[in-house]
Amino acid sequence: MCGIIFTNLKVNQDKFKRSTEYLKKRGPDNLTIDQFANYKIAHSRLAIIDDNENSNQPMYSQDKKDFLIFNGEIYNYLQLKNKYQITTKTNSDTEVLLCLLKKFAENIIPELNGMFAFVYYSINKNKMIVCRDRLGIKPLYYSNINGKLIFSSMLSPILELIDNNEIDEIGLRQYKKMRTFFRGHTLYKNVKEFPAGHYFNGEKFIKYWDIDNQCDQSKKINDDKLKEIIIDSVNLRTSTSKPCTSLLSGGIDSFIISKLAKVKDTWSVGIAMNNEFNEASYSAKILLTDHYNIEISNEDFINHSLQLLKNTKKTISVKNEVLLHYLLCKIRSEKDYKIILSGEGADELFFGYDRIFRWANNNQKLNLKEFDEYYSYSDHEDMEIVEYCLEPYLENNTTLDIVKKFFQIDHLRGLLLRLDNASMEASMEARVPFCDHRLVEYMYNKDYSERTNDSNSKFILKKIFSDILDDEIINRKKIGFPVDLNKIFNKKTSHLNWVDFNLMHL
Repeated sequence: MCGIIFTNLKVNQDKFKRSTEYLKKRGPDNLTIDQFANYKIAHSRLAIIDDNENSNQPMYSQDKKDFLIFNGEIYNYLQLKNKYQITTKTNSDTEVLLCLLKKFAENIIPELNGMFAFVYYSINKNKMIVCRDRLGIKPLYYSNINGKLIFSSMLSPILELIDNNEIDEIGLRQYKKMRTFFRGHTLYKNVKEFPAGHYFNGEKFIKYWDIDNQCDQSKKINDDKLKEIIIDSVNLRTSTSKPCTSLLSGGIDSFIISKLAKVKDTWSVGIAMNNEFNEASYSAKILLTDHYNIEISNEDFINHSLQLLKNTKKTISVKNEVLLHYLLCKIRSEKDYKIILSGEGADELFFGYDRIFRWANNNQKLNLKEFDEYYSYSDHEDMEIVEYCLEPYLENNTTLDIVKKFFQIDHLRGLLLRLDNASMEASMEARVPFCDHRLVEYMYNKDYSERTNDSNSKFILKKIFSDILDDEIINRKKIGFPVDLNKIFNKKTSHLNWVDFNLMHL
């Protein structure tokens, strides 16, 4: 887990070095700045797989003609290493990925199971591959001004290098209306979000993963197969020499992950009188974990908001990102874990947002205004931006098809950016078993009635794991992750007030 910068922009070394300062929390174990051909490169490392300094990056091929900078984890790297009989000097997934790219180039990408954003370059082949994982678990941003390219894990290094933070009006409207950004927009006119499920070959973006083309076509769920995929996903993400810990709310998603991962410690965070501490503590007793309920004060909420905004130059999409960051900083400082497991993705797979999915299932034709009432936090104006954000999905036939895909692709991507931002700014790696692409592909076409129903949200998940869930956990109502800004700021604070707070302190 790391931070990367790659650019052919001609800037002096001092300025480039300043841009790398933003990466240090993402990778506190090592920071390397280098030059390769006409490119300046930087990599900060949070050492997870193979602590040896020989696994630091940039990593070069033996002939020094190819290099790789890589943020993330390839969970099946050992399987790929054995399959293609790759010999390496280190025990890292980075070297395996470098060898695979040198041998197969972009053709190997569909075989990767993991979360990743990487830049690979070969001098001999004059070949560039910049790639982001299928769902956008790992962030990647870019700027392309007259052929001057910058790729980075964060917005802030790019803004430092281009000296231009002009606001993108479409991006601003998206943030005000939909809490995050869509269709490649960011808050800044000259910085874009690299599209998930794509790679860039130096000239154009190419989509290598399409959920509609690669999903399982069956409408019915095979219980045993579904359970097998989830168990294997958790096992892949916990097969590491580093110990894992887990977030634990009062819900079933984090309970299942914590149980399957056999973690020793579990964690919950909340605000006084507005939390899931009792429910999480009950779940921890069933799990037999050492559990920690961490309460955040109003002052700490504001201070951690300011920390995030200052270093990332990225607006906070969902307010509970601040709570996550506070909690993960506590975990890192008090227990020194580097890996945290989290349940993002389950609500999208199993229609856990039951209110909006129930509405979508009961309405054949999409009504944008009704969608806005269910989804948006702000006043119900600027329907033009809602339609713009949903436009890539409007070709789908039914309301449920549109909402299902929007949540699986774009809504989830926003939550994953939130999780990455909160965790990496605490120098921790967050892993999300419910975002394994095999699981997403298997569940995508399954009928509404196979996943949930009006009286029993996520019933299929409860059914296949009934051997580890008790009745109280199964029947517990969804609470969510509430943050009452009125109490934090001690005055009436609307969503747009929160937007203004973010913009003011970037």
